[in-house]
Amino acid sequence: IFSNDSAFWAALIFSVAVLFVAGMVKGKLTTGRILHDGVEMAVIGGVAAIVGYAVGVLAGVAGL
Repeated sequence: IFSNDSAFWAALIFSVAVLFVAGMVKGKLTTGRILHDGVEMAVIGGVAAIVGYAVGVLAGVAGL
């Protein structure tokens, strides 16, 4: 259905969106800072994904 490049970007966007929603739920249940916690979780998850991808590239097992 998707090319490798399209699938990568679709998965990236979907993952960040899900992380954002999970952060919003966490914020609603804990601190009450819904937007802040949503952005925080999306950024932390995004950075973790970038680091994981970079390690895969350096190991020679990942790449677009």
